[in-house]
Amino acid sequence: MNIFQELYNTNNNCIIIGDLNATLSEMGSTKTNARGKQLQQLLNEGFIECVEDDSPTFEVNGYEVKLDWILGSQPLLSFITNVETHPTIGTINGHKPLTFDITIGAEPKPTSPRLSLNFKAAKWTKFRTKLDQQLLLWNNDLSLNSPLDIEEHSMFITNSIMLATQEAIPTSTPTSKSYALGEASKSLITLKHQAYRRWKRTGDNIDKHQYYNSKLLLTNSLRNDRRDNLNKLMSSLCLKKMYSDKVWLTVRKFHRKRIKQTFTCNMTYNNTTATSDKEKADLFADYFENDVYSYTDDTLPFHDQVTSQANNLKNKRITSLNTPKWKQITIEEVKHHIKQLRNSSAGPDNIHNRCLKNSSELLIQHLTKLFNQILKQGYIPTNWKTANIILILKPKKDKQHPSSYRPISLLSCLGKLLEKIIKQRLMLELERKNILPEHQAGFRPGKSTIYNILRLERYAQDKLRCARRHSAVILFDIKAAFDSVWHDGLIYKLNDLRLLKYIINYLTSFLKNRTASIEIENVLSRQFNLKSGTPQGSPLSPLLYIIYTADSMNDIPTHTEHGLFADDTALWTSSNTMTYLSFRLQQSVDAFESWCKS
Repeated sequence: MNIFQELYNTNNNCIIIGDLNATLSEMGSTKTNARGKQLQQLLNEGFIECVEDDSPTFEVNGYEVKLDWILGSQPLLSFITNVETHPTIGTINGHKPLTFDITIGAEPKPTSPRLSLNFKAAKWTKFRTKLDQQLLLWNNDLSLNSPLDIEEHSMFITNSIMLATQEAIPTSTPTSKSYALGEASKSLITLKHQAYRRWKRTGDNIDKHQYYNSKLLLTNSLRNDRRDNLNKLMSSLCLKKMYSDKVWLTVRKFHRKRIKQTFTCNMTYNNTTATSDKEKADLFADYFENDVYSYTDDTLPFHDQVTSQANNLKNKRITSLNTPKWKQITIEEVKHHIKQLRNSSAGPDNIHNRCLKNSSELLIQHLTKLFNQILKQGYIPTNWKTANIILILKPKKDKQHPSSYRPISLLSCLGKLLEKIIKQRLMLELERKNILPEHQAGFRPGKSTIYNILRLERYAQDKLRCARRHSAVILFDIKAAFDSVWHDGLIYKLNDLRLLKYIINYLTSFLKNRTASIEIENVLSRQFNLKSGTPQGSPLSPLLYIIYTADSMNDIPTHTEHGLFADDTALWTSSNTMTYLSFRLQQSVDAFESWCKS
């Protein structure tokens, strides 16, 4: 009773359908059971009614009873017509399907802002021909001397790729996620339905026996179909030539990871409740703008100095006079990075990496020219700094609160291609100058998680065997680490490291005036500004975070070792006594905490 009352209070214009295990003598059953009495009490209160249909909905070994009910409130219940009870479908539990018509319309679901393309049916020769036709319309005599020229050229390239995509690559249609039925199962379903109708018409025990026999045969046949489909899936994962993406896609299916997120419940933030998809998207936008990607005013004198210098860099007009000579991006460099692209999701411009990997020589030339002008002027097109954010629910978190979701930024693939080129150049510069911490193993060539695990293990063994000392380790998980990066502080550090000028100019533009929208059920929120953080989904984000935190271990006492993997931090030390061990570890924790607050 309490559950029904709660459902009714949630939405008093509702239909409740299900197996209630309630029998009522007034509805054709031989007796009224305990749940039937509760149901009768509910109906007597009058705020919920039931459909007047006494057809048995459960049948086993000739025993028939009505256990499944259609309940609802008025006037919604009055729209229900053509209630029909059907024979059981391939199961042995005896429950029968109930169907009905309801003469009210549902609000049409908006189309997705992201194109879903059938790349298996793509005509790549036609794509390249159409792309070249469009690109030839560009006036090569035009020089890209201003941000407006860069915006115009980038938009021209985007539109050219999209026109070629629309002509040569069909959109994909949703496919059924259920497994394919064998011919034997299809035939048995027909025989079972025929036997059921014949038995109900004649009442003959032979027809009844044939019905139950065909139902049992169908159950075994469906089990065989499931087994055959699983064997086919496993065989496909054992081919000599295959991609790891396919393996992990299958693993995620079994573990229900990275499946499409649904937002069925109401969302609550700052005493505001959102019910519709648009309201939820805007509520998430409010949360991320105010609580995650926000800028916190600071009155510390040093922070004022940092902000002042960062503003000077952001507002500085870049000319050929104040930009030293730099190595320009080559066509071969662009080709190399295009070959390395993964088939990731497209950004707001709907350009896929598959289109770039199947592009023409002329497009490579246009991109090379555009990339070099972007680096020369230190200006990134606005569309490349706009993201659609999708949300992934964190394990064991409350679905109703925005903080329970991890944001993933879907960015322009054209912008990410240039980011990959800059990332490689920046990494070479950092390694050459030996800027990155020695024990930072995250996203660095030649290092992985095992690097610091082995260091910690060897340290503990050496202290125990050689010096008979106690060892202890403390692990830190920084909340919203990537999202909390202070833009002005990062720009200040990039300049303080004396990196190449064109890279600093590019990264300053990369962080400046970024915007995003939240995508929920194909609905986009209002656009909001990202005043902090590096976008999760950008190739540059991990490296920028590592640079930002490169000095985090500088003040750790010498008696303490440390290990880093991007935003994961571990501190460990040793001592002869547990008391002094605790004191040493606390010293190190205080030093790290002081850096975090500074």
